[in-house]
Amino acid sequence: MSSQSSIRTFLIINLLLGVVVIASLTIAASAFFNYRWLRSYLDTELMLSAENAEVLVSTNFKATNFDKTQAKINQLAANFQNYNSQKNSLSKDLPRLVFQIFDNQGRLVLHTPGFTENLEHYPIKAGFNYIVADGKKWRVFATKNDGSGHVIVVAERLGSNSFVVSRITGEFIFMAGMTLLIGIFIWVVVGRGLAGVNRITNEIKNRDRTNLRPVDLENAPIEIKPVLQELNKLFSRLRETFFREKRFSADAAHELRTPLAALLVQAHVALNSKNDEERRIALLSVIKGVERSSRIVQQLLTLSRATTDTADFYKNKVAINREAARVIAELVPLAQKKNITLELIAKDAPQIIIGNETMTGVLIKNLVDNAIRYIPNNSTVQVIIDENEKNIFLHVIDNGPGIPVELREKVFEHFYRIPGTEPSGSGLGLSIVKRIVQASDASVKLQTPETGNGLEVIVTFPKPNLK
Repeated sequence: MSSQSSIRTFLIINLLLGVVVIASLTIAASAFFNYRWLRSYLDTELMLSAENAEVLVSTNFKATNFDKTQAKINQLAANFQNYNSQKNSLSKDLPRLVFQIFDNQGRLVLHTPGFTENLEHYPIKAGFNYIVADGKKWRVFATKNDGSGHVIVVAERLGSNSFVVSRITGEFIFMAGMTLLIGIFIWVVVGRGLAGVNRITNEIKNRDRTNLRPVDLENAPIEIKPVLQELNKLFSRLRETFFREKRFSADAAHELRTPLAALLVQAHVALNSKNDEERRIALLSVIKGVERSSRIVQQLLTLSRATTDTADFYKNKVAINREAARVIAELVPLAQKKNITLELIAKDAPQIIIGNETMTGVLIKNLVDNAIRYIPNNSTVQVIIDENEKNIFLHVIDNGPGIPVELREKVFEHFYRIPGTEPSGSGLGLSIVKRIVQASDASVKLQTPETGNGLEVIVTFPKPNLK
């Protein structure tokens, strides 16, 4: 069935086709078996008629009795014809069966009236034969009385059983009519069965574009409930996305308004400064504000990409230990400004996870960058990558102020910064980490290191099956 075809049309056409095929096969099978039964029945009738006629020529039957017997046969045939004519019987074209009896000299001694040709002139063998006599085709059964030597020939005119054929034909016409009624019934039932689908289709079609409420499943057909359930899940995800984007836009506008306002103030200070020193200080403040605004914009772009990229974007093989080495090398100049030592502890062989290489680098960079910014000078940041049978673990450990237990979930929200935090930041670093972790089917946890000071971030990646 093509993507453009109608379920209604598909069902009606195929069901009607099935009914027609089955009805046709039934009619054909009925005709075949009825014909076989009728032929067998009529042949049996021929044989029985021959046996009955043979009684007339038994050895005890005298030749003088043939004339009397023939007269009685003629009278019975005349009475039967008159009766059929009065009743307008379907059998008015009888005699359907005729017989002729010949003596051992080949003379006709008894016969059915109305049959003119002498069957003895035909090359008839014992048993069943087909002949053409009186301009008609006959089915013939011939037998010989062993005692008297008489030959008995019983013939049935083919086509004389038209009343039986008419009856069978009537049955076939009746079955054809029933097939038509079944087709109409199928048309009506399929239409009513799809009424629920049409109702739901119209409901969704007439919705406002902002209406993302779930579709009511109470009266929906069972067959389309799975589709509607998935559609409702899609509506739910869209609602969450729209709400998140709306909140994100509002938070971004609020977060950028402060540094831009500060930039404007410092620019006016520099413009109105009386001496070079005041102007220099004001311009340094402008540079610092631009750097902070640039960082916010860069983080916003990164978060937007991490949020909108498809699931397939995070289905690549990434050597996390090598990506960590590259990121740490980039951050060495920033760490040197505070005399901070960066340590990477990992295997030499590639430690493979499933994700995206760029986003994995962003995740590691945000974690290490946060550690560098919030720990005191002359400290150490450790990046440890280890694994077990099922998972690969990324540890980023510092000896900074840490994060209170009650705030460890809240810090993953957009633009949230712990009150009293001195280093400047956008409050988006851990939000980006959280989004990348979710997209990579991983998990993240914050805890206090074994030393009792600082913060340890543990990101757990499921180990892929590389066979």
